[in-house]
Amino acid sequence: MSLLKKMGILLRAGKANVEEAVDDATMDVQLEQSLRDAQTSLAKADERRVMQRANVKKQQRVVSEHEAAFASWTEKAKLAKNKDNLELAKMALTKRNTVNAQLEPAKTLLLELEVAVGETDKYYEQQKLAVTKLSGEIDTYKSRKAMNDTRESIQKSLGTGRDAAGDLASTLERAKNKQAEKRDMLDAADDMNTDSKLNDQFAALKDDFNMDDELNKL
Repeated sequence: MSLLKKMGILLRAGKANVEEAVDDATMDVQLEQSLRDAQTSLAKADERRVMQRANVKKQQRVVSEHEAAFASWTEKAKLAKNKDNLELAKMALTKRNTVNAQLEPAKTLLLELEVAVGETDKYYEQQKLAVTKLSGEIDTYKSRKAMNDTRESIQKSLGTGRDAAGDLASTLERAKNKQAEKRDMLDAADDMNTDSKLNDQFAALKDDFNMDDELNKL
């Protein structure tokens, strides 16, 4: 493979790694932003829930006022009737009917507001639970990502597909073999040295000078 082709492969691999890193970083930013947006929406929804409850309180007060006015005009009509003031009693009844005409729609509106609050609360709790769950999943994702990043960093420091302990064991084994070979050489040298000494001793026995033998030869 030519050098130019190798450089092209390395450049493409580097570009892919950069693009993947940018994509991961963008995804992380989007996750964080989406979570913040969801939490902001919940906070705004909570404010609207307060307004809903305030409207319910206000409508309850309106209904109570109408009910009090209805009861008051009813008592006045009874009092006027008991006093044989039928004209005044009729006027009181007219007022009561006017109040009653306002009371019924006020009660209906109150009921609708209370139902709306209940439905809003239910939906709000569902969304809050979903956001809480997703927030937990994001934390889990970030923890796993950190774990994988650490693992990837370790693998890169050791080298792709390389076993540091295996390399060390292999190197140690070669060192042991080399040391054993050296020891064999030294032992062989010692053996040779011993053989040489023995030969010298036997040679000395053969060459040992004997005075009596020499005299007998004369």
